[in-house]
Amino acid sequence: MRVVLSILTSLIIFIPIIEYMSYVYLKDRTKMEPYSLFYDSDMASKNTYTRNLYAGLDPLLGYSHHKRIRYNLKKHGMYRSSQQTVWHINKAKNCIGKDLDCEFSHGEPIVAVVGGSTTDAYAAIVKKRRPWSTFFADSCQEKFDSCQVANMGVGGFGSAQEVIKLIRDVAPLNFTHVIALHGPNELNRFRHRHLTAPMINQYKKEKKFLIKVPVLPNLQVAFRRFTTGADVVPSVYFGNSSNLGDFEHWKINVQISKGAMNQLGVQYFTVLQPIIGYGRYQSPGLVMEKKKSKQYFERLNDFYEKAVKFCESVDYCIDLTDLYDGSAEEVFNDPRHPNDLGNKLLGRAIFDKIDFEDRF
Repeated sequence: MRVVLSILTSLIIFIPIIEYMSYVYLKDRTKMEPYSLFYDSDMASKNTYTRNLYAGLDPLLGYSHHKRIRYNLKKHGMYRSSQQTVWHINKAKNCIGKDLDCEFSHGEPIVAVVGGSTTDAYAAIVKKRRPWSTFFADSCQEKFDSCQVANMGVGGFGSAQEVIKLIRDVAPLNFTHVIALHGPNELNRFRHRHLTAPMINQYKKEKKFLIKVPVLPNLQVAFRRFTTGADVVPSVYFGNSSNLGDFEHWKINVQISKGAMNQLGVQYFTVLQPIIGYGRYQSPGLVMEKKKSKQYFERLNDFYEKAVKFCESVDYCIDLTDLYDGSAEEVFNDPRHPNDLGNKLLGRAIFDKIDFEDRF
């Protein structure tokens, strides 16, 4: 019995030491950042309720919805045409998409909406709410019988990922309008934007070794290097380092997106989403302790104050940060995501702010 206990004790001590040595080795000898030795609750929560939803690999954007995820979209008035694209069924035409045999009138809106988890249709369904694009699509189809709306939102994505997404996924499909909902995903505090490589989603960096079960990941990679002479993933280049702030990086991204879409004859709009912590809305049920989240609130307000001023200077930015001001009802599911009522108000407000007749 003593021998067994001695062996177990030795393993308990020896394994962490080996993992640490592997960490140091990878840090010193490779150009790849090794796995952190510390438990990352933010990353863990990302993988808890959504670990199957975001299990797909996107070589350019880091990750994607898994191709097998369905969540009975038809029940929610939607259907899936690709891993990152969900179309709202056109109720007036009883038709399920522009790329099928549907008789849509020429010249009416074909709208792509992009954004993070606030836009993501699957994330909304998981949380038992409807995405704001549902209410936007309803308003659009009431006015235009042939209006078509595609939801391309993916949880965790921000304006950096959307620059690539617009060029790769939106440009080939002849959309007339693109609406991008932006907010907290622009803050590198949330690690959606890497500190020194802002075009890289931090979760993308976390998946760099492509090891699905992170059990002693540094040891696994170090062992592979010793036995095969190669990393699981070769040396990775994440782009030139940048010290741009949250607002400056977002501004560049939306300007690039606006310019690219304009060249294709597509109207582009960025929308500043309302959020708890900025503005006058007081949630009756949700409380965020500002003492514990001081840095978050400072970054949030700094970004929003600058972004709101920018919105006033351009015609393609829609400021909805005050949308819920004065509301006595709860409009949030949590401090960053609207509930069903909040999404209803958001989707309708976005539609009302866009002059579709200006293009048609």
